[in-house]
Amino acid sequence: MNSGNDGGCRWRLLWRSTIFVWEEELKQQLLALLSTAQWKRDVPDGWVWDDNDLHTYSVQFGYKVL
Repeated sequence: MNSGNDGGCRWRLLWRSTIFVWEEELKQQLLALLSTAQWKRDVPDGWVWDDNDLHTYSVQFGYKVL
């Protein structure tokens, strides 16, 4: 969904079905959110838990954060 040969990013969102009129605003919100993200090329995707100094996740600590 994300492409850009000139160093920029463009989103080509494909939907399984036609979106409803009321979903158009949600789509615009999604695009606005995506435009604020900072993307790094050639960096593998992954999940990072970065809410404590240990950089490890536990259910107990997750509940404390919530």
